[in-house]
Amino acid sequence: MNSANEALGKGCLSVFARVIVIRIAAVAVVFVVGIVSVFMGLIAGAFGGAVWGVAVAAVVFFVVIFGGGNAFLLFSVLRRKMLLDRAFVPLGLQGRMYRLFFRRFEGKIAGRKTEVFFHRGPILEVLMETSLKTRAGITLDYADTAFFAEILDKQPLQPGLRGLEDVKIWTDDEAWARSLVQDNGGAARVRQILDDRAFFVRNHLKIIPGFIHLQFSGNQNVMRWSIPPEQANRWIHSVAAFAEYAERGIPAPTKELELTSTEEFALSIKRKDTSKITIYFAIGLIAFFALVTVVVAIFVAILAAIEK
Repeated sequence: MNSANEALGKGCLSVFARVIVIRIAAVAVVFVVGIVSVFMGLIAGAFGGAVWGVAVAAVVFFVVIFGGGNAFLLFSVLRRKMLLDRAFVPLGLQGRMYRLFFRRFEGKIAGRKTEVFFHRGPILEVLMETSLKTRAGITLDYADTAFFAEILDKQPLQPGLRGLEDVKIWTDDEAWARSLVQDNGGAARVRQILDDRAFFVRNHLKIIPGFIHLQFSGNQNVMRWSIPPEQANRWIHSVAAFAEYAERGIPAPTKELELTSTEEFALSIKRKDTSKITIYFAIGLIAFFALVTVVVAIFVAILAAIEK
């Protein structure tokens, strides 16, 4: 098994372990909060009657679960912001909120407009402008990629060069793709990018008309992740060096291509920030629970009055 598929297998195991850990933690938290809620309800019931006891137990349970859950979520978002800003802001990129819980960075690297997206997965994407008007996808020989390529009857270009035996290239311009990796300069840049995954399970390098797109996904660790500033610097400047070489170090692509409507739509969706929609949804959810709490309080007060 090659290193790429070893990482893929490790990533699958980490997903399974993560699900188990989260479920055990959730059951433990609910169990402990439930015991505390019942205890508080018994105390309230001893002084105010059974109705107040049930009401207090329910309120304590939902306030702790809801409040604690949101506090943990806020902590996670702030920690993510700190880690990512520490990695990408020193490169000259400006960070901002992305889809409420994640981060997006924009700026110029080596004179090229560069965007970085970090979102659920975890997935990290680097999108850098280029003058290239061609299309190619470069990845390691992952078993699942090979499986789906076979189903779709897509045959990759296999460079067959020393050091690139496990590299697969899908392209609309075979001659140009071969020239990209046929000498040590191009091959070394491709190898460096594909091997430098850090904690991520996999990555792939994609060229579409006007952009170079590097995507990382998955986590080989159960929970922990971190992107040191030097790692972020290496990723970003590796893409910039690759773009420079692909534009000026080899002959231009034999045919110019344009973005398809599907690619344009995908880019617009990627750049669309849904933070406001999420905030409105969260406010609506809070308002709903507040309304339920008021209704329950009124109902309890009526029952208490009837009991007297």
